[in-house]
Amino acid sequence: GYLGAVGGGLCLNEQGYYATKSAFFNTPKDISNFTASFIWYTGIPYDGYNPGDGFTFVVQNAGPGYLGAVGGGLGYAGMPKSAGIAFNIMSNSEALVSNGVIGNYAAVNPVVIRDSIGVTIAYDGSNMATTIVDLSTGGTYHTNYTIDIPQTVGGSTAYVGFTAGSGRAYGNQFVENLMFISAPEPISSVLFITGGILLVGRSYIRKRKA
Repeated sequence: GYLGAVGGGLCLNEQGYYATKSAFFNTPKDISNFTASFIWYTGIPYDGYNPGDGFTFVVQNAGPGYLGAVGGGLGYAGMPKSAGIAFNIMSNSEALVSNGVIGNYAAVNPVVIRDSIGVTIAYDGSNMATTIVDLSTGGTYHTNYTIDIPQTVGGSTAYVGFTAGSGRAYGNQFVENLMFISAPEPISSVLFITGGILLVGRSYIRKRKA
């Protein structure tokens, strides 16, 4: 079913220990050359912990309802035919992901991911550039990854969206103002969402034992 909007944003992970969610556009998009941008933020953490664990932006051909591992798996680990970027709230870092494996994390200082962040991801056919802006402080982090995404995911089209996961620490994770442009598509075909419109998703929550 459709993931709902909470407080105006698409809620990727809410009020659940050891939970995972995924949300993807319900039709494949051209991923041979694209730009994606979105705003991510978290709600108040629970039990006094920092919010966790994190989320990924993913293009994939495992299917629009695929769910990966909870906790540090960020709802992504184990996902075949996939590529993207992982954002780890707990370690304040990001990593390249591909075929269900999360790569080595690198700190994104001076950005603090648990603040509200603006993210832009641009892929030109061989390099994927990410820019993160801390919307609270103005700090900026930028990096590049070399990857052949069509070869990795098994085609020039794929499902585009997000996964998220939590473990012992958790807090609501929201995405707003997603814009995805497949070059050289005209501006009239830009996909823009706020909340759950145009996205399908699945979720799993394991209740905490008393």
